Amino acid sequence: MLLLLPSALLIAGTVVTQSPQSFVNQLPSRHGAFKSESRRRILLAALVSPAALLPSQTSASFLDMGATRRAARFEGEYDDRLHPLCERRVSVDTRELKVGAVSGEKYYPAQFTMTDAGPPGIGALVYLACDEDNVKQYGLREWSFTARVSEDGESVSASDGIHVGRWHVADENTPAENWQGIRWKDGNRWVIR
Repeated sequence: MLLLLPSALLIAGTVVTQSPQSFVNQLPSRHGAFKSESRRRILLAALVSPAALLPSQTSASFLDMGATRRAARFEGEYDDRLHPLCERRVSVDTRELKVGAVSGEKYYPAQFTMTDAGPPGIGALVYLACDEDNVKQYGLREWSFTARVSEDGESVSASDGIHVGRWHVADENTPAENWQGIRWKDGNRWVIR
């Protein structure tokens, strides 16, 4: 068992407060798991960097948890200023970074589900709220699409030329920009709830 503590390491119930190299050098080389020099080097690597014991593919994603967290921030429910009261929901699968078969692009798969008032195709630009009057007059429809959150967790695209956007971080110093969510390429914004 290897547990990192603020100022010490805990290995198999023994607290180690000295440098990893001096600890490994003191291990009895004739006992069990540490009898070969190569195994001693593996243990030293684990002491210095526990990620060194992981397979290289896992190690890379393990070390870039920041990008995974950035991608996960797209997940949630949003308010769409062009479609008030309509549902906007995004789920992102951050368990594994996918690779596009043709493009080679690395991405996290995302599923967008939403509601709108009115049938599809009732105009190029439809700005209807999902309020009671519009739902009664036009009906409520549910729809969805899949998209890709970029490897760095900064942008999203459904590869349709329409649903393309970037994560917007709130700017507390600028009232008009003090919101967090998706800024779409058409200027619309989805504000995370």
